[in-house]
Amino acid sequence: MVRLRARIFRVSVMAAVCAIGLGFLLGAAVPSQPEYPPAEKVLEGFEKVVSTADGARSYYTIYTREKDGQMYAALPGGYEGRKFFMAMTIASGEDYAGLQAGDMYVYWRRYDNRLALIEPNVQIRSTGDAESRSSIQRLYTDRVLLDVPIVTMLGGSPVIDMDALLVGNASTFFAGQVRVANP
Repeated sequence: MVRLRARIFRVSVMAAVCAIGLGFLLGAAVPSQPEYPPAEKVLEGFEKVVSTADGARSYYTIYTREKDGQMYAALPGGYEGRKFFMAMTIASGEDYAGLQAGDMYVYWRRYDNRLALIEPNVQIRSTGDAESRSSIQRLYTDRVLLDVPIVTMLGGSPVIDMDALLVGNASTFFAGQVRVANP
């Protein structure tokens, strides 16, 4: 009886090893799908915007499509965690058009296939001992303002849909100024 159990155990182990090995072989034979569609395909029909007079590179690389006003933006290399200042201006259709309508101090953080725009907590701080600094860092965290999907990757940089960022989240940037009573 003991010999039979030992034999059954050996056969079971061999079958499991073969199944695992076959799984690895089959997994290696099937080419994996890219995480994002190719940038060339996504940006087909779009024109790169040169936004500086001397042609120097701007913070975001903007791509637009004339026929429908669609706009994509490629974030710069090393974007993650780099803090920057955003000054918002409404272009038209309001009494204060053209004037600054708010500002934000923010940074981007990637979460899988999405980017979160995060506002760091700069109001509460501690210059005291390590315990109080650790406590402040743990209790008063940064705030996620919004998140947007990554459309594709371009040279290691994420490309986002600016409609999803600016139009879809207009109230995050401009609060009540973009709400209408009778849409």
